[in-house]
Amino acid sequence: MTGRSLSVRLVHIALNILVLESSFQKLYFQLFVIFFFTKREMDRKAELSVEIRAVIVALHEEGYSTRKIASKCNVSQTAIMGALQRKRGEPKLLTGSVYSKKNFPQKK
Repeated sequence: MTGRSLSVRLVHIALNILVLESSFQKLYFQLFVIFFFTKREMDRKAELSVEIRAVIVALHEEGYSTRKIASKCNVSQTAIMGALQRKRGEPKLLTGSVYSKKNFPQKK
């Protein structure tokens, strides 16, 4: 190859590289916009069964920590805390004390 044809070839290669870089930058920007600005939603996990929730509450009433309950039931500590919070919100139907005595003082 002569010097002139080599330099023309290098110019073509350089232009192709610039076009590829430009295309890559456009693609990268489009992907960035798609991933950054689209709303991502977390999938809901399977709900704990009634039996497992009963075991969680029973172990908690026996004095087990949430970490030990989680290891025994093979669920996350967050799931244990959620089950216990859910239990706290339920009325106590077995004892009949649906209302808090603090909110409804006894008449004298």
